[in-house]
Amino acid sequence: MVELTGRLSTNPFLNIGLFYQDAWLGKFGVSYMYRYGNMELYTGRDTTSYNVRFHKNRINLDVANFYYRNFNFYLGARYENFRSPSMLMANEMRLQRSKVSENLISYRVGVRYDSFDNANYPSNGVQLKAEYALYTDNFSSYKDQIPFSAFSGSLYVAVPITDRMTLVPSIYGRFLYGREFSFPMQNFVGGTIGAHYLDHQLPFYGFRPTEVVDNKFLATCFEARYRVGNNHYVWAKGNVARISRSTLELIEASKGMYMLGAAVGYSYDSPLGPIDVLLEYGLHPGAKFGVYVNLGKYF
Repeated sequence: MVELTGRLSTNPFLNIGLFYQDAWLGKFGVSYMYRYGNMELYTGRDTTSYNVRFHKNRINLDVANFYYRNFNFYLGARYENFRSPSMLMANEMRLQRSKVSENLISYRVGVRYDSFDNANYPSNGVQLKAEYALYTDNFSSYKDQIPFSAFSGSLYVAVPITDRMTLVPSIYGRFLYGREFSFPMQNFVGGTIGAHYLDHQLPFYGFRPTEVVDNKFLATCFEARYRVGNNHYVWAKGNVARISRSTLELIEASKGMYMLGAAVGYSYDSPLGPIDVLLEYGLHPGAKFGVYVNLGKYF
């Protein structure tokens, strides 16, 4: 079977795939994606955001992708080409624009679990995602050193308090391990929806421009949502994150850094997808109050 998806916006993409369904391996095959990125980027605790534009080509090989009950297991490999005529890079003295062109080959394995009763505004259920990826530039090493790896995961639990009131605590993060990391694969954080600009971008309310953070990122979010009528919702969310260079520093209060953000909003679960209006603010040197409007299903 052939799958084709795309998006027309300031950050367009096109994805086409050819897959075969097998009783044992599930869906396996190959896909190609082209993505153009146009994003505002913070680095560190800078008060100024910088516009960054890039081109990304990706070839995905799905060796196995199958379901068992509510679990989805997958195994595959990926080739990625990332090009930017003026990527923002940091050296020891200052920030500077640099031309970036990088080719990466990665191997990945992951699992997803989803028992939510509603994809957009669940009132009950659990959603779990976990993935491990090993990155190289020549199939076995990265810049003549050991490959670097990334472990990412998230857990969301919808807890019904009453017929109309739901609490949704969550925890998510991404950890990089290795001696040297590709800049496009570092931790990018910000926005209400993950993977908007890059596949591994993590959401964070209150941070509308994307921020590049250190190697270890661990966040928790708490949502309180109240249903009005059948498909209308009012809600409030707060998130906090710990960021550090090493895993041990995550539990040392004097090291690393924190991120804090919050949002309140109204949502309508329409037949064409979710409609959201929210007001958000983040504790960042360059942060401001922001208003975000979403019309329809995001993909």
